Amino acid sequence: MISIARVGEPVQFYSSGEAGKDPTAAVVTSCNEEGVANLVVFPMFGGTMTGKLGIRHAADPWHKEHPEASRGSGCWDFIPEDKAALSKELPEPKGRK
Repeated sequence: MISIARVGEPVQFYSSGEAGKDPTAAVVTSCNEEGVANLVVFPMFGGTMTGKLGIRHAADPWHKEHPEASRGSGCWDFIPEDKAALSKELPEPKGRK
């Protein structure tokens, strides 16, 4: 199955080429029908945003066929939906009554 993202969609970029390791926030600037996307990657603690061109989706079989190139280019994936985190309520501040 080919994964296609919409322009402006937030995704996760994995610089190691392996989904689940070292996620970094990114936004899709373009994505073709094969799931190859151009991204803007946001550094974790501020700094300069970086453009990444031609990044393949994490489920693309190309990563298994070309592991060295995959580690060099990275991959992207959709942000996992964590229903427990979405339903979690923040505690009331201690000073507020």
